[in-house]
Amino acid sequence: MSWPRALVAGDDDQEIDDETTTALSEGGAWVLSWLWISNEAAGVLSNAELWEEVLDHALQALDGDHGLDAAMLRRREIQAAWLEAFLTDFVEEFNHIGSVVHMSLPSSITWCDRQGHTERFMPSDALAHLRGLARNAGLPDELAEQAERFCMRFGNTLDAALTVLRGGWNGC
Repeated sequence: MSWPRALVAGDDDQEIDDETTTALSEGGAWVLSWLWISNEAAGVLSNAELWEEVLDHALQALDGDHGLDAAMLRRREIQAAWLEAFLTDFVEEFNHIGSVVHMSLPSSITWCDRQGHTERFMPSDALAHLRGLARNAGLPDELAEQAERFCMRFGNTLDAALTVLRGGWNGC
């Protein structure tokens, strides 16, 4: 099994495990290996880039024919304002949410908009609702699916980590 390793020797982007699977075929063999591809080349956005795309599409939906009653529209607008502020103020933390260690239980946050309207919501619920709006406004399926995976993987972490943050516009 040394010949496949010799083929990828010195290539930091290809690896073959010590014990791997091979399948002999006519004139050669298929060898199970690893190929590293950057997020950019694979079309995978950073967490912040992903949610900026979701936010842009959600805002388009909120400006258009969204089918929401006045109370739900206000709630989604507040959640969009929260996400925009969060992406602006905590972009590095958002991009590295996988390394966050939280000591509290998931909990809702309170957010206040410029008009003084206050809403309590779970951050992960806000992301899910904004993702739904964004999808209705044309967010590509692969980005909607990436956003859904983010919520499933990091929703509880985000909800717990943000209980210590207070936010909103001055005057609330």
